[in-house]
Amino acid sequence: GDLLVVTRSSMTAVSSTGTTLWSESLNSPLLDWHLSDDALYLTTDGNNGRLWRVQSSQAEMIAELGGKIAPRNNGLWLYQREGLYQIDFGDAPTANLVYPLSSGALNRGDLLALPDGSLLLAHADFADRRLLQFDENGRLTWERSYRAEISGDVTLHLVNGRPYLAASSSGLYTFYQLDQSQNRLTVVFEGGSRTPASNEMWVTAVSDNQLLINVGGGPLALFEPVSDNASAQSQN
Repeated sequence: GDLLVVTRSSMTAVSSTGTTLWSESLNSPLLDWHLSDDALYLTTDGNNGRLWRVQSSQAEMIAELGGKIAPRNNGLWLYQREGLYQIDFGDAPTANLVYPLSSGALNRGDLLALPDGSLLLAHADFADRRLLQFDENGRLTWERSYRAEISGDVTLHLVNGRPYLAASSSGLYTFYQLDQSQNRLTVVFEGGSRTPASNEMWVTAVSDNQLLINVGGGPLALFEPVSDNASAQSQN
């Protein structure tokens, strides 16, 4: 029942009765977060990025790394601009670099924990855009380039246990299904606006098998795969 309020420069925990529990300064803005059964994990952006573990009684900085995070067995995956890390909790949190990457842009990449414990990573650098899959131990199992197919900002999503990639570019939102057996991307939804508001283009899960897609200045769509195909229902 407690609440965490994060601004650009601080985070404050507030009890369910409105009492301030504690406050911590931040050197950079919030980037990503994950809520587990026993704690909230969040990262901040930029050169001063940090990984924090937040509980009702305290906030603890556990790694001097900023990036996007995803859950893994007894830890986290952390995707940083120049590498993929495994965060192990154990007796004391440790950050292990499992795969170095050419420096890239986090808004054009993302990571997704898959049901079998593996990880799917989309990474964009100056020379290429790639999809990479790692097993639960951080070993690269396959990779492929998708630079010729996709542009713009990218996010990864899980629907009905299957991975999807969403790309936002110049007012157009495109949703792809990934066939992992053939490493192939297939377009299953496309929508856009002639007057896009780029900061109002988003997708969020509303259940295990449905995603709500918003294109700023344009349509709102409910996406739900059907059998081996997919459908989208648009609504005003």
